[in-house]
Amino acid sequence: MDAHTALQHTLISLLWSPMERTIDTVISAQGLDATAGTARIHELTEQEKTSRARKAAGACVAIGVVSLAIPLVHFVLPWFMLIVASVVYKKVSQQSAVLMEATGPCPKCGATMSIEEQTLEWPIEWNCQGCRKSTSMMPAESSAETAEPSAE
Repeated sequence: MDAHTALQHTLISLLWSPMERTIDTVISAQGLDATAGTARIHELTEQEKTSRARKAAGACVAIGVVSLAIPLVHFVLPWFMLIVASVVYKKVSQQSAVLMEATGPCPKCGATMSIEEQTLEWPIEWNCQGCRKSTSMMPAESSAETAEPSAE
């Protein structure tokens, strides 16, 4: 019965959030020993990528439309915002994942650090709230992945 219940929970979690996963991370600071942390990542589907890109580009176009009512600015800003909208659409549609949250101890003072939701770009860099030490976070398996291609 325990195995059956565990299987049900696994299937339910896969059905409800198939694109979310938790990974182990390494938190490092210059001149200090690294500590271990975790990060919860949401992989974006093509539909989510397109939706996010359309919203961001739409905001740029909306700013351009509103600028039509401003004297002198309306000669340049609407056209500029159309260009910005196309660049923003391309950049946002290329994002593959979102960092939902990340936590771990500071390498210097040991205080628990927490990072809120943001676009995922490794390495994640931030300052500890306790000691203000600059730290960076990388996936724990990235060092093994980068070593394999160089061996070939």
